[in-house]
Amino acid sequence: MLEVPAGMIDESGDFVGVAAKEIEEETGLKLKKEQLQPLGSYYPSCGGSDEEIFLFYCHIKVSEEELHVIEQKIHGEGTHERIKVKLVDYDPTFFFNTKDSKLICALYAYENLVKSKKSNL
Repeated sequence: MLEVPAGMIDESGDFVGVAAKEIEEETGLKLKKEQLQPLGSYYPSCGGSDEEIFLFYCHIKVSEEELHVIEQKIHGEGTHERIKVKLVDYDPTFFFNTKDSKLICALYAYENLVKSKKSNL
């Protein structure tokens, strides 16, 4: 399934720090939490669950060599996670190519951010 990196919050309650750690575990990209920008928080099943999803984005430059290495490795923590990174060009039509609610929310929030920045120019 095409999805975004995700994890459970730890006892510290540091959403950004956990997000940076999960991105590294699941993709191999090492980010500082200061590089992550908030996209908001969402409830995937209002009334059915109290789960809240916090979404972040960042813009970074990565060499083609680094991208190749990331794509060749199997990522994840422990034997229960076997994550294969698939790098794709950004395309908002991914709304129609996934069932991952995190990815759908992230694309929607990012598209709104892009549109709002364009309208403020």
